[in-house]
Amino acid sequence: MPVALYYQLKTIIRDQVEKGMLKPGEMIPSENEFMKRYGVSRTTVRQAIGDLVAEGILERIQGKGTFVASQKLQQNLFALTSFSEDIRNLGRTPSSLEIEKGYVRPALPVADFFELASSESLVFFLSRVRLVDDEPVGMHTVYLPEDIAEQADLMERDFSTGLSLYHTLEESGVTFGEAEETLEAGSAPPEASARLNIAEGAPVLLLDRLSYTPSGRPLEYNHMVYRSDRYKYRIRLPRLRR
Repeated sequence: MPVALYYQLKTIIRDQVEKGMLKPGEMIPSENEFMKRYGVSRTTVRQAIGDLVAEGILERIQGKGTFVASQKLQQNLFALTSFSEDIRNLGRTPSSLEIEKGYVRPALPVADFFELASSESLVFFLSRVRLVDDEPVGMHTVYLPEDIAEQADLMERDFSTGLSLYHTLEESGVTFGEAEETLEAGSAPPEASARLNIAEGAPVLLLDRLSYTPSGRPLEYNHMVYRSDRYKYRIRLPRLRR
């Protein structure tokens, strides 16, 4: 069966992106250039480009044109790692903007997670914008037990310097055990859209990480919002033997 012309052109453009002939952030040739170069119709060009935009390989910027999309950052869900560790392992540079920190009386579900017996109990919270190569890709709001935060002197730390929270906690003697993480699709709330330079309601990834000490004590409640056009997750699923 003959391969449709639009699919042939789509394959050519994708190959050029994968081989680095068209680089992230680079504007692709115009429709007229594609028509002249490959002898195809405008409809064929538009269908090929439309498919690649839908797949996230290309992106349209209103008033400017169509560009090669930035490669998504991939986090592998095989082990408990920090954002800084994940980004450095990709050969990129992580950093943070500290928005706010302090002690609060937590609402549900944070209070339930930490099994707080009194409504007067406090937890430490830290809210940050996470950046990769100076581009904002996510927001983290993390909650920790009050005594753990005091042990690590977190109120005196400046997390806008690129300081890793996990590294700071471990240096102070805190040991992480296991963690649970849930992931779902969502829409960007107003604050996240402003901080991440995306439209309000734009697609985002919503994650909640619940970390524990080796003895099972609740240690970290971390709510994360990531730009879905910049971030993706890869999960390894071993086959269970019966």
